[in-house]
Amino acid sequence: MSQLMLSANLAQKIVKKIMGTLGKNINIMDAQGRIIASGNPRRVGEKHRAAFEASSKGEPIIVRENDMNMFGVKYQGVNMPIRFKGTVVGVIGVTGNPDEILSYVELVRDFAEMMIEEAVLREQFYLETQALESFIQKLVAGETKLSEEEIIDKAELFGIDYHISRSVCLFLTYPLNDGNNMVEQNEHKFLSILQASFKMADGEILVRGGAGKFILLKKGVKDIPTFLAQLNTLCDKLTIESKLAVSVGIGSFGPNLAHVIKSYEEALKAVTIGRQFYPQLKVFNYDDLKVERVIWEVPPAKRKNFIDEILGALIEEDTFHHRQLYSTMEAFFKNDLDIERTAKALHVHRNTIIYRLKKIKECTGYDPRGSFRELLHLGMAYLFYKCDGK
Repeated sequence: MSQLMLSANLAQKIVKKIMGTLGKNINIMDAQGRIIASGNPRRVGEKHRAAFEASSKGEPIIVRENDMNMFGVKYQGVNMPIRFKGTVVGVIGVTGNPDEILSYVELVRDFAEMMIEEAVLREQFYLETQALESFIQKLVAGETKLSEEEIIDKAELFGIDYHISRSVCLFLTYPLNDGNNMVEQNEHKFLSILQASFKMADGEILVRGGAGKFILLKKGVKDIPTFLAQLNTLCDKLTIESKLAVSVGIGSFGPNLAHVIKSYEEALKAVTIGRQFYPQLKVFNYDDLKVERVIWEVPPAKRKNFIDEILGALIEEDTFHHRQLYSTMEAFFKNDLDIERTAKALHVHRNTIIYRLKKIKECTGYDPRGSFRELLHLGMAYLFYKCDGK
């Protein structure tokens, strides 16, 4: 137990911290009196009789000049037991004339105990965080074959209200450049910003989901459009401050924690499909991608055949003229078939758009301004083409 509470690494940090302030040599011994940290590194590993006695008796041992031979030491000093929750876990020794150092040795001991308590709390927090991450990661991935009752029990262990409606927001991060060798530091910054942006103490749950992934279990949102706008603003901030590009997939809200299994699948599908169709966007809501999800399910071979039949003459010829016609058709669709808006987007006269749309009909056999059926053929072919990353 004492070795767990007072590791050599922690002991050396305590020695360094105290010596930097006190200017006196400090030794820290484990409960068996073995030196595990010292201002004189050569002494590490030695047995210290006075420290062993202080540990065994649970009381300070003062070594004066006439005691040095008895304890087998070369210097005077004071050895104080270090306790954690009432148990002696080690001994701290301060070298010097006892009459000069006795007035502050207890303060030194108290400082060491405080550092141990802080280290233990950090370790406990880390272990609890790791346990929560493991539970959420396995839950959303469907790896845990738990019944509803078992999920409720697990949730209670982590203080999670099972019955709150939640959605999965999946944040995927990417280095802004291939030569980025500070990904770990950048991800730590990314996580800090996320934690500050959502009220973790108010029932929100945020965990790492593996390399480049962060999983937010978001409580019920009343105004989805506003929430999406807030996420877009947050993504800009995250990229600027963490130096990581980010895409976000949002799954549906469900009645309880068990729903996050489905919501995670939806969030992952949303960000995967969304980035394929709309690479310029950052936030993708599963419920807003109904048509794109259907297109995604069509086998690639069938998509290609349909593209070739409808757009073949337009995309096979890699000329400026054909690329211009395709870009015009794409802008026409993006601007909801509005000629004025399309002309403005492309910085041309409306008559130029009308002329190009006629050329598209001549090239494909389908009129973008024609019947619903003609438009449906062109629109589906266009979406198939986008689905294939074109």
